[in-house]
Amino acid sequence: MVLRNTGDTGIEAHPSGLRTGKNSGASAINLAVHLGAARIVLLGYDMGRGKGQPSHFFGDHPGRLNQGPAKETFLPMFHQMVEPLKALGVEVVNCTRTTKLDCFPKADLRAVLETEVAA
Repeated sequence: MVLRNTGDTGIEAHPSGLRTGKNSGASAINLAVHLGAARIVLLGYDMGRGKGQPSHFFGDHPGRLNQGPAKETFLPMFHQMVEPLKALGVEVVNCTRTTKLDCFPKADLRAVLETEVAA
């Protein structure tokens, strides 16, 4: 099945579509909602580069694929997902060690995993 691109902002509730957030991480959150996730744990959502570091683990994208700083391009998209996710009853926890993404609660991954195992 191919999902329709229904826009950049928010969460698409209809299972035939996906809101992209202009990045794969936001798209993955919307896909997890479609797959029935009640809790989403984010890893690797650093949303920026360290000084002198490439924009991705594999290096920078060539040419037009470099969409600019995550702060200006991607972060606002995540902020627009918060209320729709709450309305759907989906909890998002950011377990990324160093992150500029501050719209979701932060938590230690080990503590989150231990809580899941204990439940």
